Amino acid sequence: MHCYGNFLALQGKTENWEQIYKVCRKKRIPITREDFDPVMHCAPGAAIPLVVKLYQMLTRKSVKTFRVEGKKDNPQYMNPTASTLMRDNEISRIADEDTRVQKAKETVEEHNEKTAEGRALAASLEASDRSASPAARRRGHTVRAETANTMAPRHEVAPLEVKEVEVKHLKSEKVQMLRARHDANNPRSRQSISETTRGVRAPALAEVDSLAKNMGTAHGGGGGVKPVADIMSALARGILKDHPEVLAAQDPRRPLFASYMQLSACAFPEAIFSFSETSPVFESVIFLLKRVAEVVRDADPALAQQVLLDVIIPQGGAAMEAAPGKRESLCEVFYAYAEDSAPSHLHVLRAIKDESLLDLSLYYVLVGVALPQPKVRVAALVILHCLAGAALTAERAGRGNEAVTLALLNAAGNLGDLSRDPWWEVVAQLLQCASALLELAALLGMRPDGTRRSALLAVVQQLLAAPGVSHNALQVGLSSLATNLHTFPVLIGPYVKVLAQQPPGLRMRLLTPPVEGEMNDSGVQGASRKAAYVMGSASRLYRENFVPSIWPSGEVAQVLVEEMNAAGVCEPEQLQILIACMPDVFEGEEASVWAELVSLLMPPLCRSLVLAPSHEGAAGCAGTLLFSEDEGVQQAALEVGYLVGRGAKVALPEALARYYKGLSSSSANVGGEVEKGEGASSGSLGGSGDALGEMSLVAEGALAEFFGKMQGEKGGNALDQNESAGVFWEGRDGVFHLEADGGGEGLGRGAPFDFDVSSQVGTSVPDSSVEDQREPKEAEGGDRTGREWWDVLAFGLSGEEWWNRPSGLGQPLQLQRVSCSAFEMAERGCPSWLFDYISFHKKMKGRADASYIVYACSGKVGSSQCGGLGDRFRGVFLALRLAQATGRVLLVHWDSPHSLEHFFSPSALDWRVTPELHNFVFEEPVRERYVDLPIHVIPEGVRQFPLPGGGHLDFSQPLEPQMADQPRVLILTSNIYPFRVMEIFGDQLEDVDVRYIRCVMQTLFQPTETLSRATDGIPEKIFGSPDAEYAAVHIRIGEIEGTFWDRYKEETPKEAAEAVLVSVLQDESVADLPVLVVSDSETLSARVASGEFDRCHTTGLRPVHIEKHGGPPYEHLPTFVEFLCLARASKLFWAASGFSLWAATLGTGSLGPTVMDEKCPSNMGTPWGFSNGATAGGDGFLSCLQKEENGQEEVFSEL
Repeated sequence: MHCYGNFLALQGKTENWEQIYKVCRKKRIPITREDFDPVMHCAPGAAIPLVVKLYQMLTRKSVKTFRVEGKKDNPQYMNPTASTLMRDNEISRIADEDTRVQKAKETVEEHNEKTAEGRALAASLEASDRSASPAARRRGHTVRAETANTMAPRHEVAPLEVKEVEVKHLKSEKVQMLRARHDANNPRSRQSISETTRGVRAPALAEVDSLAKNMGTAHGGGGGVKPVADIMSALARGILKDHPEVLAAQDPRRPLFASYMQLSACAFPEAIFSFSETSPVFESVIFLLKRVAEVVRDADPALAQQVLLDVIIPQGGAAMEAAPGKRESLCEVFYAYAEDSAPSHLHVLRAIKDESLLDLSLYYVLVGVALPQPKVRVAALVILHCLAGAALTAERAGRGNEAVTLALLNAAGNLGDLSRDPWWEVVAQLLQCASALLELAALLGMRPDGTRRSALLAVVQQLLAAPGVSHNALQVGLSSLATNLHTFPVLIGPYVKVLAQQPPGLRMRLLTPPVEGEMNDSGVQGASRKAAYVMGSASRLYRENFVPSIWPSGEVAQVLVEEMNAAGVCEPEQLQILIACMPDVFEGEEASVWAELVSLLMPPLCRSLVLAPSHEGAAGCAGTLLFSEDEGVQQAALEVGYLVGRGAKVALPEALARYYKGLSSSSANVGGEVEKGEGASSGSLGGSGDALGEMSLVAEGALAEFFGKMQGEKGGNALDQNESAGVFWEGRDGVFHLEADGGGEGLGRGAPFDFDVSSQVGTSVPDSSVEDQREPKEAEGGDRTGREWWDVLAFGLSGEEWWNRPSGLGQPLQLQRVSCSAFEMAERGCPSWLFDYISFHKKMKGRADASYIVYACSGKVGSSQCGGLGDRFRGVFLALRLAQATGRVLLVHWDSPHSLEHFFSPSALDWRVTPELHNFVFEEPVRERYVDLPIHVIPEGVRQFPLPGGGHLDFSQPLEPQMADQPRVLILTSNIYPFRVMEIFGDQLEDVDVRYIRCVMQTLFQPTETLSRATDGIPEKIFGSPDAEYAAVHIRIGEIEGTFWDRYKEETPKEAAEAVLVSVLQDESVADLPVLVVSDSETLSARVASGEFDRCHTTGLRPVHIEKHGGPPYEHLPTFVEFLCLARASKLFWAASGFSLWAATLGTGSLGPTVMDEKCPSNMGTPWGFSNGATAGGDGFLSCLQKEENGQEEVFSEL
């Protein structure tokens, strides 16, 4: 309950309102402190807005407003005194003492000004009453209040059309009396008139007096009239007496006044200077000027614009500078001359822009950046950027003002706090301002204070190094700061680091020149482009420059090369930037710089050639250097590229050959004699010539092109034979024979090695003629010896170092597009819900309102024990089905013992927990969102699914209301059998065949390049052709490394395996096909390899159990290679194991079961689409998956 007291004291009322505020905030009633604070302090009229707001909230209606008649001004004696104003509640409730004193001082000053104005106006009216006749006083008595109002300062005069005015005759005595009284009542206006102006006006006034006297005599004092042109001509004649040269230039055919105005247009605005902004005369002059401007503009808009720019603005600008109070009125005159269009108004703004207003602009900047509204802060920084840009332009043109520049740099010292602003566009504008101010400081040379420059550099460095800064803001900063790298080399390192960390799409927009025809603001083609980072008009357009055309390419390349050399390897992002730094033609001083950089660049570049993520960039970079037109660059690249193989490292040609291992039957010897063969010729890298000798190296694809260019461009040899690192390889069976001349760790000096690129290990063949040999290492399980071939390809890196860079992470992911319609997918046996869910997933992933179901096999959530490969795929299928049924996005987080993305990547549906989702998915407490179910927790016939907190999801009822109270992220580790999953979700099992589960799995997964490349060599090695058709059979006995169990109690594994192989070999459908046997039994594999079973072969690999074996990732590769070999078989005989069942879902071949024991039939796959009989194959759903030429590309960093 809340208690409220009937208090009159401020403290009691404060407590009451605080209680009300808490209730409003709890009930989400939009009542703020700003609404009730004036009411609490009894501010005049404060209750009205609060009551209106409450009325509108309660009734959802708007309050009707009524026009209130204007209230007459109170007499002077009824106005409040200064002491009354000082007791105002609005002042007394200010808590801060300094602010309260300042507010009181401003109130008193305002009161004094109003009192003085009122007294002056009253005196003027009294004087006019005394000078008027009794009848006039009676007539004027009724309109005095309106006259007083019209004469109030800054009131807009009603528009009048002045043509000819008849003036009543006044006696000269009365004119002199009025002037004397006016001067007595307005001493300040009299003092403000300069002596020069008074001297000019005196003759004219005397002429007016004479004219009035003559008019009075002629008309007998009867109040005659005279055209206004005659009066104005008298004024002009009085001025022209002192300027006979002007009088001689008058046109005698035109009236004196018209001719005078034409020749003396520049002298006419004297009235603007002579009267104050509160004077009615000044308002009349402004009205006249506006009326003239409208007439001129209507007659000739172009002429009016020219008069405005050449005549009006130069003179009016001086008045604006001298009297700030006249600025608003003069701006009305300026815009009266301008056309009513945005371009014309912009011309006016550019013309009146004055350095004298800089202090006011900077004041608005400093006020704006301190306000809470982000758009206002952005606008304030835009003003500062425009001011800095204008000053920069003036400095470049030699018209700079040092005082202006220093004022801008001083203002920039107050912007440091904005570097932590949460709004991305504020940070973007801050980087733009800092870039312009740094360039301005650089143009001043030694003049600017070092402290100011240091403060700007500190802001930029802090923003470039701060974590969590928006990529959009950094993109704007990178585009702007490229111009500062010449004068501030200290920024190159942070700049390059941030550029490398940008998403590839944003980074390449800065490194790629704009399309042909695009122009920048200066009219230069192909220099920059404009981009919007937020849809709609929520943000400004920002210009993205082609930074390689701006930055110092040599210095940027030097920083990159030093970083690569220190790391020993080139990152793909660094290579992209390095290639952008390279000139089209190496020549002059630039060629000398690059020749020096090559010695540092080539070692890490050669290592990167065999790393899948960086190979493409490394090959392009190496090719640019090796095929350079400059001899110095090319020679340095060749020398370092081959000599980098000293020690445990291999040379550049070998690295390329290792990557592009598709060689023909020819043989080549790099580093020694070339073995004679078809297409081979004698040649050597060991001669003493000045260029590379003829080399016969026949390779497929890029390797042939690469060495073809080398062969065509060089002749001779640049290397000493004693220092060359050689490699000899043969094309048959993809076997390499390496002779590395070194002396360091790794390969022994002169020790020959054979490497079979299609297997996981190499075979060491010691050479008895070499004293220092590397002894082969005996491996378990047979004759496998030597090192893993990918370990050698990594130039001495350990397996873990090599696999820390999986091809599925940190690489462009191009999802496959589903080209079939929902109807066509249904014809191929796909589930009816799959087509819509693919579209839903692409649309919702990453959105703020999305909810997720995550299949997790990770120690991060306490679920690292996930079972074998089949168990894990069961869990993924369950998570997908649950996510689809409940309208959630599926994610897969599988990193136990290693990341799934080493071996499988997304196909048509991106299930990865990408970095921007990682913190959100795994925020604490994870356990409250965790679902862990045993396999048989859901009884048969029950259609309910347990949820965190003890609830259940009932599939017989609508699902969305049941999921409303669940967390936005549910983490699932269950692995229920697929047929139970389909039964729970209401699928009709009698209508389901293997195509159902194939559609699902082929939507989710596709093998990575690493896995595909490792699997491609198996058919060629075993069957002689990479495209050979074969049958495959999986026999699971239980001897796989890491575990053992006697699965079959009735027969021995030997007898069961023999029975399976006999039945497969007798199957007529595979009578003409070789049979690949995949088994977890080393004993059975050895029997098959020995030729005991006709037509049967093994992979020769040694698989491990994914759950039981905890080795590095490359030791798990054979398991996945055999898994993919089963999937690619023309016909697969599956066993009672999830390993072969799930392999069948990724393939297109026909299927058949194996029976290990008649008493234990292998029927576990029957309920979810696999029958005991044969199942026909076909590409099915795979024909619906297509690589898009311009498909969606998403790149995410490795977690």
